[in-house]
Amino acid sequence: MISHGFMEEVGALLQLGFTPDLPALSSIGYREIIQYLQGGTTLEEAVYKIKTGTHRFIRHQYAWFRLKDERIKWFDVEKTSGMEIEQVVDIFIKS
Repeated sequence: MISHGFMEEVGALLQLGFTPDLPALSSIGYREIIQYLQGGTTLEEAVYKIKTGTHRFIRHQYAWFRLKDERIKWFDVEKTSGMEIEQVVDIFIKS
């Protein structure tokens, strides 16, 4: 995420006048990178907070969704290609 230009994206949004109090910029990752860009934290601490926040969010998803709910299609991203996922989503949207 960081090595793929995330900091540049967040910096560009701030330069365009978007403020950190917007709901979209309070999501996991944006909040921490904004703190880093504004000098409130180190990059290492921001990355750590992103990782722990993501982990916490994933744990909550397991509580929100039933793993055996047949309406939900789960993908193992280590075994399923992006193309396969895209095909399933495309079929879902068209049905």
